Amino acid sequence: MKKPILTLASFVFLIISTQMYAQRTLGKTIKSPKNVSAELSITSPKNNAKVSSPLTIAGTASKNAKVTLNVKATFAEGDQDLGTFEITSNRNGIWQSTPINLWAPEGVNNLKFEIMASESVVEKSKMKRLRKPNSKKIIVSPTSNIQRIERVEMTAKKIKELNPQLTEMPERVTQSPIDPITGHQRPQRPSSNIPNTYITSPTSNTNVDFPLIITGTAQKNSEVKIVINRHYTQYGQDIRQSTELNASTDANGQWKSGKLYSIQADAADDNVTLEITAVRVVNNSEQGNKASVTVNSQAKEKLGLKITSPESNLYQGEKVRSPFTVKGRAMKNHTLEIRVQTGQGSAGNYQQQNNGRVIKDWTSVSVDSRGYWSTQLNTGTPKTNNGRASQKEYKLTVLVRDKRNPSEITVLHLRR
Repeated sequence: MKKPILTLASFVFLIISTQMYAQRTLGKTIKSPKNVSAELSITSPKNNAKVSSPLTIAGTASKNAKVTLNVKATFAEGDQDLGTFEITSNRNGIWQSTPINLWAPEGVNNLKFEIMASESVVEKSKMKRLRKPNSKKIIVSPTSNIQRIERVEMTAKKIKELNPQLTEMPERVTQSPIDPITGHQRPQRPSSNIPNTYITSPTSNTNVDFPLIITGTAQKNSEVKIVINRHYTQYGQDIRQSTELNASTDANGQWKSGKLYSIQADAADDNVTLEITAVRVVNNSEQGNKASVTVNSQAKEKLGLKITSPESNLYQGEKVRSPFTVKGRAMKNHTLEIRVQTGQGSAGNYQQQNNGRVIKDWTSVSVDSRGYWSTQLNTGTPKTNNGRASQKEYKLTVLVRDKRNPSEITVLHLRR
């Protein structure tokens, strides 16, 4: 009799306990787990803001997330991709790009820039991992003159050329030591603490003088290969030259080239472009990233329109006899104009009547594809008056100018 009574009492106790527990549970507020991920946003610049170049873009995202920035110029005639840039947010979810060069194709109207930030958010489930794309877009307008260049296809090399401050960084992947799907321990990979190679001087888009000294940083006690590529023109002919040298880093990772004199071009039409790269080498094999800067320099001599033959004989040398040939150098495939008159005129006063008699007015002469030109001049004989010629008739002034730039005149004085 006691056993049925005990069983019935236990059953009643369980019913009462369950009701009391349910009442306590329903009386509590169930709290959601705290959201540790920041919402993707672009905090600077603001939408519809006025911006200048170079532009630094900042925002928020999930912590330690990879944010992809796509920058595009939009205009009445279409659009132009300016490149895609990757940034990693910090542990607080804050991210900021390096300064990005804003530019647009030549001759476009109603220019604006579209900035799209994207983040792939990983959502975990018991069976799989899903990636949900998340993106934010803003439109901004330029406040000042923006660099204009021809339309180009944006490649990684072109992005680096237009944004020389970008450094190629190896991708770093961080993983939990426990695989969330299998629950097994992941094998631990040794971390790489080898620093990147940098060029600290000169900086990109600057003008440099000679002798040039190149400095930078890399892994301590290592070898760095430096390559200097020169690009310039001589009378329109494209010249490309390369110089390679090595430097060693010290115990602090600092490296420096010697004083470089020989890389200065002897003669050029205009500026000389120097593209300098530096990369660490081990057993003649390149290792790690390659740092790059592009700078401008001046040649020892700036080329221009020249008369190379004959040389002036006004004060010494043999007299010229008609006809004679005049030769020189100029921009390839250009058209020159040549004028001959008596007397000793200059580029500034040759048109004055008392400076000589015109023998041959401006006549066209072609420059060949190598930048050479020549023409034969028939100057006749000195003009006499009462059987005698003035001293002015025995002097000749040869004037040469480029038809595209008639204000710059090269002068040769001769005695006949």
